Amino acid sequence: MSININKSCLLAFNVYFKLKIMKKFMLTMIFMCFCLIIDNSQANLLKNGDVNYVKKADFRIAYSYIIKHEGWYVNHADDRGKETYGGISRKYNPNWWGWRFIDEYKKKNGPIPRYTHFPELNFWVMDYYLDIWVSEHFYNLHNQNLANYVLDFRINGTIGAKLINKSLTELGAQNITNKNVIDSTTINALNNINREMFLNHLKNKRIKFYRNIALRDSTQKQFLKHWIKRSKSINYE
Repeated sequence: MSININKSCLLAFNVYFKLKIMKKFMLTMIFMCFCLIIDNSQANLLKNGDVNYVKKADFRIAYSYIIKHEGWYVNHADDRGKETYGGISRKYNPNWWGWRFIDEYKKKNGPIPRYTHFPELNFWVMDYYLDIWVSEHFYNLHNQNLANYVLDFRINGTIGAKLINKSLTELGAQNITNKNVIDSTTINALNNINREMFLNHLKNKRIKFYRNIALRDSTQKQFLKHWIKRSKSINYE
């Protein structure tokens, strides 16, 4: 009797899990379709010269910006994030769905070579960053290049959000929390700050943050050159 109950529970869990994945997949696809609709709407508004139209940052562009800086599969012994895929750390994101695929692959094929790309995981990597984009209101940013840079530091720096908020406060923005979180107040301040001044200020903070990591832990010095290069990758337009 208990065996049948266990089998029923396992079957129920598998059905629930598959439905949950399907729901997430459908929501992400709906969002991407919505992006295409917005593209067409934006084109029409620009063509008709609508003076009240304010263009917003595009997730797809920000995602491409992040991925060009991230390797695919990496399991570097000295990486604080330990095993990572597409910039997603297993240490900080142990429940990311892609680890299930990776673990099954390792069971069947052994260790994975560095920078291996699994096309099967493209959706789940994009979905991970899309969750951040939506939940933290990045879609309300007006400037694409600002959105790219801020999102990149938000996900690459462990206290990136805190330093973004601190930079805004130091440049005169009001009512900004000093917590390590991006919220609508942060987004509103970013839309109203002097963009070039803010990006330079944040760039310097970001470089100092990475240098301090390398000073405190000599094993991290090998990553410093890449971190600084990434910090200086700014488009001020």
